[in-house]
Amino acid sequence: MNFKKIFFAVAAVAAAAFVSSCDPESTNQGDGKISIAETSLAFEIEGGTKTVTLHAGMDWELSGYTDEVKQWLSVSPASGKASDQDVTVTFTALANEGGNRSASLTFYGNVLQKAILNVSQLGPKGDAVDGITIAEFLALKDTQNENTICGTVTEKATAATYWGIVLQDETGSLSCPFPANWDEYVDKITVGKKVTIKGVYNYYENKKQDQMKNGTILKVEDGDPLPPVEGEIYVESFNGSFGEWTIEDKSNPDAITIWVEKSDYACIMASAYVNSADHDSESWIVSPVIDLTAESSAYLEYEQAVNYFSSLDVAKEQAVPMIRVEGGEWKALTVPTWPMSLGWSFRNTGSIDICSYAGKKVQLAFKYVSTSAKAGSWEIKNVKITEGAQAGPIEDKEFKADVTWVVNDVKDIFAEATREGYNNGFSGTKDGITVSFFCTNSTPAVTPTDLLKLYKTHVLFIDSEKTLKAVRFTCADAKYCLDLTAVEPTDIKFTLDAAALTIKAEAESTHYGVQANAGQVRFTMIEFDFVD
Repeated sequence: MNFKKIFFAVAAVAAAAFVSSCDPESTNQGDGKISIAETSLAFEIEGGTKTVTLHAGMDWELSGYTDEVKQWLSVSPASGKASDQDVTVTFTALANEGGNRSASLTFYGNVLQKAILNVSQLGPKGDAVDGITIAEFLALKDTQNENTICGTVTEKATAATYWGIVLQDETGSLSCPFPANWDEYVDKITVGKKVTIKGVYNYYENKKQDQMKNGTILKVEDGDPLPPVEGEIYVESFNGSFGEWTIEDKSNPDAITIWVEKSDYACIMASAYVNSADHDSESWIVSPVIDLTAESSAYLEYEQAVNYFSSLDVAKEQAVPMIRVEGGEWKALTVPTWPMSLGWSFRNTGSIDICSYAGKKVQLAFKYVSTSAKAGSWEIKNVKITEGAQAGPIEDKEFKADVTWVVNDVKDIFAEATREGYNNGFSGTKDGITVSFFCTNSTPAVTPTDLLKLYKTHVLFIDSEKTLKAVRFTCADAKYCLDLTAVEPTDIKFTLDAAALTIKAEAESTHYGVQANAGQVRFTMIEFDFVD
């Protein structure tokens, strides 16, 4: 046996072990545990330095130490190697001239070994939160660093697939969808509340909308009145609540609930179809007293949808806006513009002239009537009294509708269809005209209901036996009446009449093809003007 070789082999192993134990980069030391002696640090307004004793039996790093926290708190060291010796970590806070602030920091080894330290500092402004205006937030367009804004809630959505708020301050408004801590605050937030939220800028291409997405709500408190919009005398959105309006049941023999809030659709609704049955009823929702004494003119408008009435004409008799001088007799108002058909598509009423009530105090009401034979549904939102009337529809002397399709009336003619070069779609033929539309991406085309929807990049084709001079699409809402471009022929011209909510394409042809460039384009009616 060669003892000399054995001796040197053993010596080499021992030397390697010694070197490894002395290597400062080694991660083999420690018991594999992370702990701290203190779980919180509290600094006074003037700041200062404090320490925490850390036991780090494995490699570690400090998480939650963001750029925002680094602006007022320094930490040394912020990471380290495993050690048998405890580590002293030093925290230094700068003097605080703003509101109370805090940070939750984690000494992280792995998912099982970590220790949380809560650091807080008082500020002379207490719980007040320093922030920027909405206009400043939109100008920064900062997608990396969080900023704080504060505004009054003008809209609240609570649908299963979409939730969040719209905030408004004196400089503008901002959509804040999907707050990270929504469940904590959803019951506290109503329209009119003041909300402070922080987050980063996001641009939602489908809606072409500036947003603060996935922000963190910091505070909810009673709000100040919204800054008035020029020309608006009175506004009630009915988004999330009845506001200060009160319900008066004139006849409700079955004691059912007729008026309900529909926060998912930012409106209120009257319906006496309850528990799968129609009921006799007459129920009003009445406004508070509205002061028009300083006004020389006044016009009422609101958005409405009517469905499940016996007919649209019956809806006009059973869904009636009312007005009176304070303490006087109620009078019915005439609505100039109604939805094209029964359905869930909202349409603005246009301006209702109430100038004879200018200089007085008034009340508004919405009168709903139903029978046990048929109980309709009436949705209302965005009630306004303005100083001036909306611009009336622009008379188009050249456009003459030879054929009119109300989508709700012709929806049954549409069936699934295909077209070379496109994905799924639908097509319908009537009056010698074929209207077809197809998707071009992963968003499928959907069958028409009371309206025809074109999603972004979807295409619509019109093929006619007769030569077309023009086609006009009417939308239920101006925001869904945008961004059509020509596909074929390429010289199609578009004229957007915002007052009438129409798009007019002008080109003499038997074939039109257009594409939607917005998130959704929604049509309720299509009119066809043939060449004479």
